[in-house]
Amino acid sequence: MKSATDKLIFGYWAVRGRSGMIRNLLAYCEVPYEERSYKEPADWFQGDKFKLGLTYPNIPYIIDGETKMTGSIAILHYIAMKANRRDLIGDTDEKKIRIFEAMNAREDLRDALRTLVWTKGDFEAEKEGLFSKGKAKLLLSQFNDVLKDRDWLVGSLSISDFALCDNLDMVYEMDKAKLEVYPNLVKYRERFLAIPQIKNLQESDRFFKNWYKKNTATWNNV
Repeated sequence: MKSATDKLIFGYWAVRGRSGMIRNLLAYCEVPYEERSYKEPADWFQGDKFKLGLTYPNIPYIIDGETKMTGSIAILHYIAMKANRRDLIGDTDEKKIRIFEAMNAREDLRDALRTLVWTKGDFEAEKEGLFSKGKAKLLLSQFNDVLKDRDWLVGSLSISDFALCDNLDMVYEMDKAKLEVYPNLVKYRERFLAIPQIKNLQESDRFFKNWYKKNTATWNNV
């Protein structure tokens, strides 16, 4: 893959949202990039959305020379390829399959958490249901079981770990007791956060700690 001479541009809202795993991977792969943060809806919807030449205009997006791309999963793949870290996306057919499998399960967890985060109902009641007998309980139990005899989801670090650990951060910040009942997931998350590039990013002012813009989602950490 040809590398662009200019820095990769990464565009997203000025919040963490769906971008944490992408920023973590950029840091881990040591890919230089320029942040383009949108603070108000008009900055994107009436601004750049249809002006950047994106095939499927959306955020997050990346622009790397002539390469323009949207979709968080596609972006993770691109970053790994650009950094010549194909091990992160599967250097064998079996690994590729297992990464896709783990990513699909992780998407189910993300969707369950997203429904809770944006609920218009009783947040606390729905949270208890989701983690005690709902989708989150099932998926967290499955991930916890997968990690009983390995450090990473497919045996070695992959983009599936960047995706899942982002969701585990949300669970921890939402109610850490909900995560602490899964000891393998607790150790897994701590192992991920201890990676030097991840640790340095998350302790810097480049990392957005607020998940959503204030007073938008039902749950937020600001």
